[in-house]
Amino acid sequence: MKSKWVMEVLGTAEEVFEAPQYIENYDVDAHDGMGTADLTDDINKARKFESFIDVMQAWKTQSNVRPLRPDRKPNRPLTYFTVSPKIAEE
Repeated sequence: MKSKWVMEVLGTAEEVFEAPQYIENYDVDAHDGMGTADLTDDINKARKFESFIDVMQAWKTQSNVRPLRPDRKPNRPLTYFTVSPKIAEE
């Protein structure tokens, strides 16, 4: 059985989640570059990644629609979440 990785979402700056949540789908260019993410509590529905590095690169993905925030720093919508890469067996 080959291991896959998922992006576990621990919370945001305002909220820590009580139960594990995982990124199911995301689009950093949605909502005019503000991004959107669908979360699930079912690890089997979570989006799968090939490696730890792939999870972290996805988390740091910069929007193409709005590449910079108003403070001129990179706009990386998923960094709104605190995440932890986690192995999920397939």
